[in-house]
Amino acid sequence: MDKQEKCALMQERIDNGDIFSKAKNKDTCPNCGAVTDKDNDNYCWKCGEKLV
Repeated sequence: MDKQEKCALMQERIDNGDIFSKAKNKDTCPNCGAVTDKDNDNYCWKCGEKLV
């Protein structure tokens, strides 16, 4: 697996919310649909949208 494939795989895991598997209060961004952590995030990590 080359560097580009590794990056794509990592991006896919992030998009699927793997990185938030330990978050107890998951939500999705109203703007782009990325998985967010309601307890710790005020802004979406992907698009910068303010989370309510």
